[in-house]
Amino acid sequence: MENESVVMPSPLLSFGLVVYDILNDDDDEIRELASRIATRVIMGKRYRRGMRDAIPLLASQRLAEYLARVYPDSPELCDGAMRRLMGCDEETALFKISFQETLARAQKEDTALFVQEKQNLFIDGAREIVIWSRVLKSVSSKAIPRNLAQNFTKWVMDGISLLAATGKVEIDGPLGWAGKAEVFTLGMRVIYGAEVLLNWRMRSRKVSVRGSEIRRKLRDFADAGRSGIHELWIDRVEAVLAYSVLVRLALVKEKIEMVVNGS
Repeated sequence: MENESVVMPSPLLSFGLVVYDILNDDDDEIRELASRIATRVIMGKRYRRGMRDAIPLLASQRLAEYLARVYPDSPELCDGAMRRLMGCDEETALFKISFQETLARAQKEDTALFVQEKQNLFIDGAREIVIWSRVLKSVSSKAIPRNLAQNFTKWVMDGISLLAATGKVEIDGPLGWAGKAEVFTLGMRVIYGAEVLLNWRMRSRKVSVRGSEIRRKLRDFADAGRSGIHELWIDRVEAVLAYSVLVRLALVKEKIEMVVNGS
């Protein structure tokens, strides 16, 4: 099948990312309009009047998958996906703030009498992490800027270490440290980030840390303190580790078959 990324212009990718963001708007009518636009973007020349539009949540997922499928070689998509995974806007430099400072900010209690309204009450941080981590695992190795890979690697590895260390001294629970929404989302960002790094490492040496080291850190994280680490974090870490092992076994099996068959 012909690679569609060769013919898809960058302005269409930029437009698709803008439409995705509008699909998360607070206003119901704006989301519905964006859903109609997303259907036309995805269907392209196959679009026919009267086609049913997906609901905004489903449309945003399909649009992200479409962009990953059509434009896998784009550093622009890689950067856009990373920003949405990290919850970072276009005006802010990625990884400018260390993980330690980010965690401290997430843990800080808001003592203001009147809490300032968030810019977007509709967006789900955890859902964004899942969607855009999949996109990052779909981009080709040449779409991954080396500097971005290096900074992301440091951020994730620092995050695993610091969360594990915090879990050893803090007690988690319904009102525990990891139950705070900002902290929980940050932890999921680290874990899904580690999954992305394992995927990238298998395909590129732009990730300088060996996969075995990433897996060891995740294992230490899960074992650091069962009473101090959110159960959903541990469940996700175990799933990442299990899948990584299966992938490694599949690669070993493939190599053995190549030797046996004399390839």
